[in-house]
Formats: sequence, structure tokens, C-alpha cells
Amino acid sequence: MKNFSIKDILKSTLVMFLVCLIVTGMLAGTDYLTKKQIADNNARQEEQTRYAVLKMAKTFKAGDIDNDGTTDYYAGYDGDRLVGYTVTATEKGYGGDVTVMTGILFDGKVNDVAILSHSETPGLGANAQNPDFTNAFKQTFNKEGFAVSKDIKEDKSKNGNSGKGINDKSEKPEEIAVPNKIDAITGATITSRAVTRAVNKAIDIYYKIIEQEENTNG
Repeated sequence: MKNFSIKDILKSTLVMFLVCLIVTGMLAGTDYLTKKQIADNNARQEEQTRYAVLKMAKTFKAGDIDNDGTTDYYAGYDGDRLVGYTVTATEKGYGGDVTVMTGILFDGKVNDVAILSHSETPGLGANAQNPDFTNAFKQTFNKEGFAVSKDIKEDKSKNGNSGKGINDKSEKPEEIAVPNKIDAITGATITSRAVTRAVNKAIDIYYKIIEQEENTNG
């Protein structure tokens, strides 16, 4: 039986340590490169999608609402003329995060909506990326934004049906801002709500931009 000296043991230990160090370094390097490639691909996809949801824009400029160093939106321009804004927002869907980019024209109309990423069920929630659904958002809006139809409860007491009779002109019906209705995808209400919330986040950003500009110009 061979006797190992302290020198042999230390040598073997050092070799094993170096092997582990090299392997760990290679794995860390691979992980870094993979994450960087994913980040680059996502950035490229977002850039391409900006031009898709706001086709009239030729250039984009990043905007920061809160002055915290993060990009909240992109303003799209055709030359010196402001076309509108794009906003990316993420909401929780049925299968995971749903990331949505919304293009909004400067005068308050959704120009287009695109799903950047999702983990929704094929044939159900995944249909959220189909134009049959996203095109429903392409309309003017108010500060209430959008809501899935089944989530909107009508209150007849607030729309002029208060029991006074149709010919009673003594009191004007109270005008209440209500969200625009969006029909849910069949079998995918949770996904429909997630996309709707993401679009509403973009609308919130839009109104903050308008308010910021009014304060600056006022």
C-alpha cells in the first residue's frame, strides 16, 4: 500500500481546487454571456416593437416621469413633430408574467398594442397576442382606461335612470366617466385582465406626461 506524503496530499488538493475554480469560472462566464444575449435580444425586440405600435414615428427618445433615472416611456417623433408615446408594462397573467407594449397617439388614442412576452396557455391565454383581441384597444380613452366587460357594473342611478321618468328635465343626468369595455378572450379572462391592466398602466403614464407638460408650459 502506497503511503502519501503531506506534499502529495497538498498537491492533489491544489489540483482539485484549481479544477473547481476553472469550472466555476467557465459556468459564471457562460451564465453572464447568456444573460447578456437575452438582454440584447429583449432590447432589440422592444426597439422593433416600438416602431410597430407607433408606425408614424421615425425616431424615439426615452422619457423619465419621476426623474429617478429609469425609462418610463419613449416619445416618438416624425422629424420635429411629436407622434405619441410607447409604454411597456408587465402584469401577472394565468401562467406567469405578461409583458405588453402600448402605443398611444399624442391626442389620447391607443394606436396599437403588442404582447412582448407571456407564458399563457396555447389556444387560450396565448390568443391575447392575436389582433382579434389587441385591436379592441385601438380607440380613444378617458382616465378610467379599459376594463373587461364582465368587470363593469352599471349603476342605473348614475346614468339618468333615477326613477324621475324619461320626460323629467328638472335635473340633468350625472355624467360619470366609465372605462371602455373589452371583451375577454373565451376561456382566458385572467389573461385578458392582465393585458388590460398593462394597457391601463400605459394610460396612467400618458396622463402623467400630459400633466407634466401642462405644469411646465403653465
